Amino acid sequence: MRWLCNAERCLAELEMIERERIEKFWETVDRSGGSESCWPWLGWKDEQGRGRFRLNGQTTSAPRAALIIKDGEPEKPELHACHSCDNPECCNPAHLRWDTRNANMREMGKKGRAGIQRHPQRYKRKRRADVKYRPVKQPNAEPGIDHRTATRYSTPEEQKLAREAIHDLEQNQNRIVLIPAPRPSFDGHKIRMVESRNPDWYIRFGEKFWPDPRQFTLKRARVMKALERVVKGRVRGNGYEKDLLECLKEEDQKKRANEKRG
Repeated sequence: MRWLCNAERCLAELEMIERERIEKFWETVDRSGGSESCWPWLGWKDEQGRGRFRLNGQTTSAPRAALIIKDGEPEKPELHACHSCDNPECCNPAHLRWDTRNANMREMGKKGRAGIQRHPQRYKRKRRADVKYRPVKQPNAEPGIDHRTATRYSTPEEQKLAREAIHDLEQNQNRIVLIPAPRPSFDGHKIRMVESRNPDWYIRFGEKFWPDPRQFTLKRARVMKALERVVKGRVRGNGYEKDLLECLKEEDQKKRANEKRG
């Protein structure tokens, strides 16, 4: 019985402490403007203008503490105390609601309060000439999947060319060959050497875009992925697909011209 009495006494003391904390909270809030006006926080504020207060053993923002005092803890801990008045120091529960961060960001964008909307000059960056930037908007792009990146659907002819190109790359793989030793002192010995076997169209494409010969081997996987995307029906406007298809079409036209002459 003595233990129960002590527990009840402790609970009563905790409740009294919390009531005193709540009274202290409202003493630090300016409520003189009325129930419909903003109630600014009079205590210490951070760089964003929000006050800080310790409630239920945890330090939280003053608007969140005001909403907890009125409605209790939120159903989900990831919910934020969002303002409808756009005043970060306001602690009026009538101006606050529980909502997600994404919803709060969407509302901020609709009201024109996002950083890039209020201070566009801060977000301007110098464009480098050696970097291929992702296009932001392509209003005159052909009908397709994504107008922002000028992505479109591939035609059956382009898919056929891409399949043939993939077959050429798979058949012409780099291999290790044995060649005679270059020094006369090692006469009769052979050394291993990597023989690069690339299709003609791949060599012409690489000479146009890759100044370093070593990139012919390094870029093979990237070219294969681009061709596989074309086979699946997608041509990106900011990838290798567009340039590859132009090269393959030129090669196909040359083959047909040679066949007609022959």
